[in-house]
Amino acid sequence: AAFRAALLPGGWCAVADLEPEGGLFHAGSHPRAFHDGFDREGLERRFEAAGFADIGHAPATEVEKPLPDGTLKRFPVFLLTARRR
Repeated sequence: AAFRAALLPGGWCAVADLEPEGGLFHAGSHPRAFHDGFDREGLERRFEAAGFADIGHAPATEVEKPLPDGTLKRFPVFLLTARRR
């Protein structure tokens, strides 16, 4: 609700974050990471319940990052946009 209140009616927001990835993105590098990515459809429902409309989401990019064992892995990132009602 606080996020919505920061926008004027009709204002747009954009959020980019990781697709669900099982916790590998922050493995060994960020002990305070509290999520393993977000389900886009679940996030869309939360935005709708919070009073947003015209919600859209799509793949945006990938981030390549080394895992603790040294191998490189690509992690998909999505972009969600929404308009305050």
